[in-house]
Amino acid sequence: MKIKFQHFMSLLLVGAAIVSIASEEKGPGKETHNFLTIGGGYSPSGNQVSLEKNVLYLQRLLKDLGLEDAPQSLYFADGKDPGRDLQFRDPKFRIPAINKYMAGFVGSTKGLDNQYRTNELESDGASKSALISKWFDEKGKKLAGDDKLLVYFTGHGGKGEKKKPFNTVMYLWQDKNYRVAEFVKELDKVDKDIPVTMIMVQCYSGGFSHIIFKEGDPAKGLSEHTRAGFYATLNTRLAAGCTPDINEANYREYSTYFWEALYGQTRLGKAVKKPDYNRDKKTSFAEAHAYTILKSKTIDIPVKTSDAFLRHFSKIKQPEKGDKIEGLMTTESEFETLFKKAGSCEKAILRGLSNQLEMKDKNRGKEARDLAKKITDAKKKINDEKNKLNGEKGKLRTAFANLIKKDWPEASNPYHPTTRKLLRKDAAQAMVKQIEAHKDFKRYSELIDKIEDLGKQVHDEDRKWVKCQRFIRTLENVALEANLPKCVEKCTLNRYEELLSAENASL
Repeated sequence: MKIKFQHFMSLLLVGAAIVSIASEEKGPGKETHNFLTIGGGYSPSGNQVSLEKNVLYLQRLLKDLGLEDAPQSLYFADGKDPGRDLQFRDPKFRIPAINKYMAGFVGSTKGLDNQYRTNELESDGASKSALISKWFDEKGKKLAGDDKLLVYFTGHGGKGEKKKPFNTVMYLWQDKNYRVAEFVKELDKVDKDIPVTMIMVQCYSGGFSHIIFKEGDPAKGLSEHTRAGFYATLNTRLAAGCTPDINEANYREYSTYFWEALYGQTRLGKAVKKPDYNRDKKTSFAEAHAYTILKSKTIDIPVKTSDAFLRHFSKIKQPEKGDKIEGLMTTESEFETLFKKAGSCEKAILRGLSNQLEMKDKNRGKEARDLAKKITDAKKKINDEKNKLNGEKGKLRTAFANLIKKDWPEASNPYHPTTRKLLRKDAAQAMVKQIEAHKDFKRYSELIDKIEDLGKQVHDEDRKWVKCQRFIRTLENVALEANLPKCVEKCTLNRYEELLSAENASL
């Protein structure tokens, strides 16, 4: 087939134009952010509305940061199924008094005021392992060049195994769940040179800090993949967050503060100053993590991947076997010495928590531990009082249960056909009147209020204790980092620097 010269030149010019346009869109060295969000509960009763709102908050952030058109994939709860998969609590919803008393005295009040609807997200499907694995097969494997991947998990998590405590769980929708080792197999499908950043808010999420190791196992060595991650709490602890409350002003979970730091705006639209602890005029993921440690008023003890690296490779105690390591720093080292060794994020945390906890000693590690012990003792006294009142409340509950069952013995089973008659208007009014006229009803109501108040006091003490643990853990990080060159070879030091660089990336 012959082509005229003029026609051939025209084809070349068109081809060159297409290449030029593509180059302008991508740009030399221009990064392409890709987002994979996995979320929702394991069932309707575990799929709180706050998880849906977490996704919407991230989507709003990306839109306002000019990343609305970045490739995004979302797998949430039951996906596009119209069934009622989402739990919420409407403050306008009123429960009849007879239902409250029957639940409180004879049955259970758990979930009594919860309601359900279908989720309103535009997802790619349910949070099922097969769909997520398919995403990594079809999209994850194709990431190349200057692509970056951010994985956000907003759901529930479970404990690790007895012999592998860091092999914790991310729960999926009525499906087999991903443990760390299993999810690492999916991450391994992504090219090793593509930076992957993970933000996870579930209970026991700190186990996923081990994604930096082959198969999630430190004994098998460091993975060749470029990964960094930020997690709500330790692999041994529950996390704050999931709630059916529709009022976002009450949300306090990890990613609320993490996204706020990157966004410069709260969930409710209030402007906040973005953290810039190293003064480079941008907010990194590591700075957002540090901001969360400083600002969040929760029971969380946040973790990042470099924490896991340091705890595996470095030491603050002399090794049980082998040569003694000279000049190891510990959390007992003088605070000013440790502070000078700290990075900009750690300096901000240590300075900020010192002010919040009003600590000024030279040995601030010991001061924090002593304060934590004092808080634990105070919490025990409150719990002792709470348990005493709960005992009294339990006896009164039994008395009221017997009062109801005296006239309505069928009430022991809420599904008994006769029980339905008690919930009808006339019978219900009579029973409510009888309960509220009882000589011990006022005392029972007082006990409920006192126990609730003591519960709040315990929670307040917990949050103070957690701040001590955040401070101690940050001191450990500083000491471990200072000791790292004495514990490892140059190649391991280089890998640590690469990990820090990944954690200091930003949007």
